[in-house]
Amino acid sequence: MAAADYRSRPTEVYASVPEACGSMIAPRSVPSVIDVEYRVPCCPIDPFEFIETLTRALYGSNATQSTRTMCGDCKRNETGCFYGEGTMCLGLVTLAGCGARCVNLGRPCNGCRGISPDANLESARESVERYGVSVEAFDKALEMFNQTNPHR
Repeated sequence: MAAADYRSRPTEVYASVPEACGSMIAPRSVPSVIDVEYRVPCCPIDPFEFIETLTRALYGSNATQSTRTMCGDCKRNETGCFYGEGTMCLGLVTLAGCGARCVNLGRPCNGCRGISPDANLESARESVERYGVSVEAFDKALEMFNQTNPHR
């Protein structure tokens, strides 16, 4: 999700925009532009997860990666659900593995680990609507860490 005024940013830095800037296009995620074999999720990344990913890349591993969603971690941590308060949380569809850091700090999940392959987006949208939260806002929030290049 690019800032609405991303095209004007170079003029805030340079008196005349350098030719090297070329024609500006909307920012995209790396995997939407090139194939990616390894990915370190989260924002900011977890140093231990970085080392684990680097080790897998260097030495190989047949360990299966978890695909569960954050919602389950919240239940295991006995954390209350934000939807009960009418607050949007992306834990319904976000790949688990961070230990529900944001939620444990009292903030809803912002989806920084990306969408879980096990996520059921249609069911999540129905749940969001049932709790009185905007489905459009939910879909817009998903764009932050789940960009795709429609031209690829």
